[in-house]
Amino acid sequence: MVENALMRIQESGVPALPVTHAGQLVGIVTAENITEYLMIRSALKRAALTS
Repeated sequence: MVENALMRIQESGVPALPVTHAGQLVGIVTAENITEYLMIRSALKRAALTS
């Protein structure tokens, strides 16, 4: 789902996407937010494999 959001941002050229929960706006997400999250997730996976 995160990868899909990044792809939508990149393809559409919009700076951010809304984040909703139960029909309510709870925030926004940017390409930078997603990229940072993916880097952290990757680092955590690598760390778990080497432990």
